[in-house]
Amino acid sequence: MPERREIVPSTSDAELIRACRSGDAEAWESLVDTYGRLVQSIPLRLGLSSEDAADITQATFTIFLESLESFRDEGSLPAWLCTVARRQSWRVLGR
Repeated sequence: MPERREIVPSTSDAELIRACRSGDAEAWESLVDTYGRLVQSIPLRLGLSSEDAADITQATFTIFLESLESFRDEGSLPAWLCTVARRQSWRVLGR
């Protein structure tokens, strides 16, 4: 079982990502708490419903979790998440 450590608000994205890779659930929660509103704002600004925005937010973080091991540019995490959320939103709008 991975060692647990306290995540403080000043923890960098790179530190959070490293902790997530080691299985730290608190780090994952911190990452989602930090960027969840940003991700959810993308579909809402594109005119999608709150329900669609929640689904897209979940899908975006699921895609990030699946990409966690190969993700290398920690400095671009907010932009990466926004791009994924935008693409997921476009898919919903295209239906």
